[in-house]
Amino acid sequence: MNKRPHRLSWIKRGPWPYVLLGAAFLLLHILYNPLAEGFIRQNLRLLSLLGAVCMVIIGVILYLCGKLTTARAAALVMAIGLIVRICYVLQTGVYVRQHDVDRLEDFGHWGYIFHFTNSWRLPQTNTYQFYHPPLHHALAALCLRANALFRMDLPRSLESVQYLTAFYSACFMVVAYRVFRELKLRGIPLIAATALVALHPTLFILSGSVNNDMLAILLYAAAFLWLLRWWARPETKNTVALALCMGFGMMAKTNMATCAFVIAPFFLIKLLQRAPRNEKCALIARFALFGAISLPLGLWHALRNLAVLGQPLGFVPVPGGPQYKGTLSLWQRFAPFPPAQIFNRPHASPWEDGNLSIYLLKSSLFGEWEVAAQHSALAYALLALNLALILLSVAALLYILVRKRKNFGMGAWMLSALWVVQLIFMVYFYLSYPYGCTMDFRYMVPTLLCGAGFLGMALQGQGSGVRKALQYMVTACIFCFCALSAFLYLVI
Repeated sequence: MNKRPHRLSWIKRGPWPYVLLGAAFLLLHILYNPLAEGFIRQNLRLLSLLGAVCMVIIGVILYLCGKLTTARAAALVMAIGLIVRICYVLQTGVYVRQHDVDRLEDFGHWGYIFHFTNSWRLPQTNTYQFYHPPLHHALAALCLRANALFRMDLPRSLESVQYLTAFYSACFMVVAYRVFRELKLRGIPLIAATALVALHPTLFILSGSVNNDMLAILLYAAAFLWLLRWWARPETKNTVALALCMGFGMMAKTNMATCAFVIAPFFLIKLLQRAPRNEKCALIARFALFGAISLPLGLWHALRNLAVLGQPLGFVPVPGGPQYKGTLSLWQRFAPFPPAQIFNRPHASPWEDGNLSIYLLKSSLFGEWEVAAQHSALAYALLALNLALILLSVAALLYILVRKRKNFGMGAWMLSALWVVQLIFMVYFYLSYPYGCTMDFRYMVPTLLCGAGFLGMALQGQGSGVRKALQYMVTACIFCFCALSAFLYLVI
């Protein structure tokens, strides 16, 4: 693959990918009414499939001409991811495959957004979903208010909130690509890792989900990216960027606080490293700067709700109802991938499933929603590939930390810390709130960076014999998973 400098180097750094993605969704919102009948609506799946195929053809032509660089290949993969996201949000209604949205007049996420649309004041209640920090809901309300200025009808205006969440999901692709570059992935391993994130089913689902999950996930990934950059260059600019991602992330969703448990150990390690006294003093000053920015941004809403509403810090409402799993034994809840439960159905069920690993496996692909009968064979094939990739990523983690950790420096340990922190808090969350809905993979989507990153690391470098065969097998497994995922969510 061609590795010469090229005009797509701006994908690696700078704001332009995010600006272009934002402009694309803004133009889509202005020029196309997803509720209007017409040629595009009637042939949306076919047109999207043709668009994805065109990206593949462009890639093949560039390869045959010797002009397919790594960045161009990654850009084409992300273009396919963007096409699938646009197709998904255009064919998925604002009440389809949603979590806790309810009606505009209720206390779900739509009610929270509509509260800000009618008044910029914080709600005087924490009923149901009104306990969340307000960043995403305020941004969504800003979209609705802007639509109202142009006298857009309410049904079409509500659809625009999905463009906002699809924009978050598309930006996540760019952030992931930059994370993998910071982890020293290059060539085919970089493309494979990027593809696994860009074309992962859970990010398609979240692109159409109007709640605050996707914004928090994006900011979590951005915080991890800036942590990697801060470790390499612990300067003021990187400290401020990391603090802003952390603070705004907690303004989007409180579980962003778990990112602090990833950041803090590496702050401490950096401080304990041998360095002149003046450098240590400069580090301490930057830690203070980080706290001065992130703590007010991240905690003001929680402290306000504590003072005004008596809401405890870290508050989570108890779901209740038939989803309760506390009667199951710990083995039933935490045994890794019980064989009898893997292929009983492709989707997760918060009422019937009680095993955490099974629920994470399935909800990462289809959430808790049934797959149409005509797509069941594809769904089971995707499920099998997902299980294989999860097991391979765990093996890749162990291989990198035991055999290749020097090749990737502190990045491998940071990726491991992210995975461990997310897993510990997921287990703690399920122990504290033993309900079906608390097992959903949407609470630990940042681990996609870990799985894809470690698989990419394991693929990096020349192999021979058995190792080369394993590299080919893993690469084929990744691209088969990505192709099947994209196809399924284009036709689902």
